[in-house]
Amino acid sequence: MQRVAGWTGIFITMALLLMYTSSTEFIRRYYFETFWFTHHLFIIYYGFLIAHGAEGIVRHQTNVEDHNPKKCADYPDSWSTMDDCKNAPMFAGGELKSWKWVIAPLIIYFLEQVIRFCRSVQTVTITEVSELQF
Repeated sequence: MQRVAGWTGIFITMALLLMYTSSTEFIRRYYFETFWFTHHLFIIYYGFLIAHGAEGIVRHQTNVEDHNPKKCADYPDSWSTMDDCKNAPMFAGGELKSWKWVIAPLIIYFLEQVIRFCRSVQTVTITEVSELQF
């Protein structure tokens, strides 16, 4: 059985690797289109980052009152005799929290796109043209 966290992790890693390797000075200077297109893989990166934690593999203990992890961790063999450790620990999957790491950068990106669009529809008046000699 394949896990969602496994294949999304592969896509996240590949997208990040492509973005990182295409951001070298040589690629930026001589192959700017490659740099520009690979950095738009952030859409795939963020999409799979949200899905990466959706399976709930990271778990937390639900019965902390019945089984104190701080007291019971050092004495696993004597759980049945200790008052704070009589019940076995029980775990449940956590809720999806990856959106918290994604929402702020996406808001900033979309605000930038709105500002860019607003500036692109403004009229520009050319006041002076000069030819540069090299």
